[in-house]
Amino acid sequence: MKNYEKENNNLENSGTKSNFRNENDLLFILTVADNGQGFPEEVDFQNTKSLGLQIVNILVEQIEGYIELKRDNGTAFCICFSKLN
Repeated sequence: MKNYEKENNNLENSGTKSNFRNENDLLFILTVADNGQGFPEEVDFQNTKSLGLQIVNILVEQIEGYIELKRDNGTAFCICFSKLN
């Protein structure tokens, strides 16, 4: 897990970065990354038989967020979501 405390000393939560203008516009970004071989190009992570990825996609949908996959120097999954009303 990428540790944002080390990169951004002003953040309190490791692995979570927030950017907001007011309390109703609160945006959280959770990034899980590694520097391994990378995620295979032929695998659609949003439509897969992998139970783990199915659970992640369901949870992202439930919190009304979205997920991005980055394939730079390994793999990074970024889950972005706002404070629920």
